[in-house]
Amino acid sequence: MWVFKMIKVFKVYFSHYSIKVYYLCICLLSIYLIYSGAILKYCYMAAVPFVAPFYEWIVHQYFLHRPLYSTNKKIQDYYDSIHRNHHRAPKKLEWVFAPLAIGFLTPGIFFIIPFVISFNFQLSLTSSFFTLCYFVYYEWTHLSHHIDVYVPFTKWGKLLKKSHTWHHHKNETYWWGVTNILGDILLGTYKDPKDVSQSKTVRDLW
Repeated sequence: MWVFKMIKVFKVYFSHYSIKVYYLCICLLSIYLIYSGAILKYCYMAAVPFVAPFYEWIVHQYFLHRPLYSTNKKIQDYYDSIHRNHHRAPKKLEWVFAPLAIGFLTPGIFFIIPFVISFNFQLSLTSSFFTLCYFVYYEWTHLSHHIDVYVPFTKWGKLLKKSHTWHHHKNETYWWGVTNILGDILLGTYKDPKDVSQSKTVRDLW
């Protein structure tokens, strides 16, 4: 029974166009980085995703939940598609996945920062590669939090899913982590839901 449930989740995950694009990029980057030897030379860049708990916390709070003051309808609609619509309908799977441009933003940032520091293209591309690998894991984890058929079988997985559920149904100003709650624990936004009041804007941000 568990296997069939997982197959259903994987089917949803891999049928989304953005996931297909990300994995195609991962395959192409893998070929280049292996052929050039950069993957071994700069393998220590695999440590980049370890900043994920804090990166998720910062981006989630200060970008995804940041009020938009633009009156331009197209800009408003696009910004809503990034995250606000997801809060309006947490179970609507089309809003679970980030828009493609946003998905490439994080690998782009982790290419630019190393490049500005080192001016080393291959090192920066390796950093971006590992970040993209992390992002497809992020998208998988986020999907698993929102699809009912997926039931975590580890204590850690169950805790992550509960935490993200509280963020969407209890109070949007706590439990910012998606793949990890370390950022919430260290930065004071991981709370017992019994101690947090029900937010009136949890489904309608701003």
